[in-house]
Amino acid sequence: MKTYEWKAVLIAAVGSITLWLTAQAQAQAQDTNAPRTELGVFEAKVNMVVVKGTAEMGSVQTSGGSVSVRCKEFIDPNSGRKQLGLGITLTGRERQVDSTLIDYAELTSLVSSLDFLASANWSLTSLPDFDATYTTRDGFTASVYSSRRQPGTTGIALQSNRTIPVRIMLAPDQFAQFRTLIQQAKTKLDGLPAGK
Repeated sequence: MKTYEWKAVLIAAVGSITLWLTAQAQAQAQDTNAPRTELGVFEAKVNMVVVKGTAEMGSVQTSGGSVSVRCKEFIDPNSGRKQLGLGITLTGRERQVDSTLIDYAELTSLVSSLDFLASANWSLTSLPDFDATYTTRDGFTASVYSSRRQPGTTGIALQSNRTIPVRIMLAPDQFAQFRTLIQQAKTKLDGLPAGK
């Protein structure tokens, strides 16, 4: 083969590899941005009507922000398919806001985990510091940890990581209020008629 033919083959090979790598990167980016909950998948549907029902369950105000809990019911009126869950919105000190979705199937685990976290203390580990955390599919996190600022006490934090990280701190009584809102929301969803 002549030199210019080898250059043409080499350019074609490099171009093909570049196109393939670009396609792989785009596919990976799409997987990263895919909805992580059934509610999110339902909400992202296009070319169809989606009916969205909501009910505000309440909110807890803290010195560093607030957390609100909302029941969600998404319905496809054509098929009768229904998806239930919660929307949890955290508003931080500088008014940054992030909302996460929690599927109905996650609620029993969430409630029992909040109960565990409410009683978390140093007996969980033989080491001097601890951190106990529960995270949902969509990136909502509840955690209890040993406080380094006030030794001998615990800190409680809620964090949302769906679009931007928002973190708020709660006192034990505020955490109990939040847990009650979650349980009330689950009870409300339990009473809704089943979909297909």
